[in-house]
Amino acid sequence: MKIVPIVFFVFGVLLLSCKQQNTVNEKPLGSLEKVENGQKYLYATPEAWKNIEENFKGKGKFASVNFLKFKPMADYTGIEVSDKQIGKTGKEVYQHYIKLVKEIIEEYNYGRVIYFGESNSFFVGPEYEQWDGFILVEYESVEDFVNFIRSDEYAKIAPHRTASLDDTRLLPSTRF
Repeated sequence: MKIVPIVFFVFGVLLLSCKQQNTVNEKPLGSLEKVENGQKYLYATPEAWKNIEENFKGKGKFASVNFLKFKPMADYTGIEVSDKQIGKTGKEVYQHYIKLVKEIIEEYNYGRVIYFGESNSFFVGPEYEQWDGFILVEYESVEDFVNFIRSDEYAKIAPHRTASLDDTRLLPSTRF
């Protein structure tokens, strides 16, 4: 199965990238919080958006590899969304969010969710680096990814992501 080597490659690249520092961006893309052992990440910086559009444009299929750390309980403080999932865990709200993401991606033929599942510590990697979940999404192109993220439909559901996630990493990828 071709996906297994890709996943192992992505894990390795992610481990290396987690050691690099990121900068804080301003809203509407979001803000970051400092924690004891490092930086939390929820949103891409303007520079990251520019980089992804420049470096992946015209290269065909595009995948996003996402590591997820959920909030114990979803937090909608200061977040406007029509269908708040009050009293649910971050994991439950993220599952709701992914259901909505799948609907949009499939309806507009942006791509597909290849895999979404639970995880914890790395098999190969630092013991302190732990994630609650992992999702791999394949888009027809980086342009489809950008169109999806910037769509009105996505804007309506994105607050669930913010309410549910404590930290995340997103690694973009194209085929060799």
